[in-house]
Amino acid sequence: MDRLRSSLTVATCVALMLVAACGSNAQHNGKQAAQQARRVVAQEYWRTIRVLTGNIFKGKDGPDGDGGFDNCGSEASPGVKYEIISALTDPDRHQSWARFAGVIQQDLRRSGWHGFHTLGSDDPDVQSYLVGVKSGLTVSIGKPANSSPPTSALTTLSGSCVDVSPGIANAVAGRTDDRYPFDRASESPVPTTFP
Repeated sequence: MDRLRSSLTVATCVALMLVAACGSNAQHNGKQAAQQARRVVAQEYWRTIRVLTGNIFKGKDGPDGDGGFDNCGSEASPGVKYEIISALTDPDRHQSWARFAGVIQQDLRRSGWHGFHTLGSDDPDVQSYLVGVKSGLTVSIGKPANSSPPTSALTTLSGSCVDVSPGIANAVAGRTDDRYPFDRASESPVPTTFP
């Protein structure tokens, strides 16, 4: 009986160690998936900003961006997506929103974005969104509720939802810790720190 009890104790300890190792491995894989999602979005953000600033801003100061993770899964299957938000302002300060958004859309099309369509908004500060896609990423150009000159557009570049553990989702969702300063666009830095 003591042998059986001893064998059960050893088996229980081994099982608990395996579960702990698997949990740790799942968390590590979730961090890797989230970091890879961030890298993909950041690289496309810099490409997109360079395209937009080359035509719209013509070498003048462009927008800074703020990046972070947002929840996109469910309680049963937690997930996060990475997004970068920047505000584009018409440097000429005299275009209508429709013309400004048209120039942005034209530049985005030239760099591979497609499938543009308009969506309504439940955000009181945004009247509607012009949305396009490219390689699993989404770009949204928000028309401000108050669109008087200078014309501006809130631009959000989002990645797809990646599965992560609840601990990872809780640690990163809602944080916008990553900065994308326009003056570093030529370097195209991608954040590597992780909470």
